Amino acid sequence: MQTQTHTGSNGAKVRKLSKAATRPVKVTKTEDGKIPLKAICSKLGIDPKMARRKLRNVEFSGHDSRERWNFTKAQAEKAREILAG
Repeated sequence: MQTQTHTGSNGAKVRKLSKAATRPVKVTKTEDGKIPLKAICSKLGIDPKMARRKLRNVEFSGHDSRERWNFTKAQAEKAREILAG
């Protein structure tokens, strides 16, 4: 992911996503038929890093530690609801 860093008005460094980092994702399903979080984030227009943080904070039951962020259809719907709200 490409980011640009600049100094804000208060002197703090601010990271901004480039346009390339927010472009739509072409992959909609994995080989085993699961939906990756990256595809969900692309449809909602949010950063996957922030989405993972939000899902961890609500203790989302669709993901185990050290596992890829791929979901079944039902889990993907629940993740969409959490991320959209």
